[in-house]
Amino acid sequence: QSSNTQDIPLDKTSSKGCRDFNGGPDKTNIARVLCIDGESVDPIIIKLYDENVAVGNELKVPGASGILPKVIICEISQDNVKRQELIIDTSGEEDFYLKD
Repeated sequence: QSSNTQDIPLDKTSSKGCRDFNGGPDKTNIARVLCIDGESVDPIIIKLYDENVAVGNELKVPGASGILPKVIICEISQDNVKRQELIIDTSGEEDFYLKD
């Protein structure tokens, strides 16, 4: 099971940087990872990454025009079922810790 944390919540609607759904990712299955620019969710969604990856593999999320937004929202799904959501502050103002 993954452990992904940042020191403080990103905003009042998000109490954690990582939430598991339906038991979290299953390490035996391929996962679809969809990451979007968290600063532009209404009315336009900007996809930064949308690929299938093996659980445990490294992935790189490029920023639009080579610049990362201050917030990236990633959804991990398997067999069309949402398994995990990550809200990542990439502003450099928050520490970020990942552990699988």
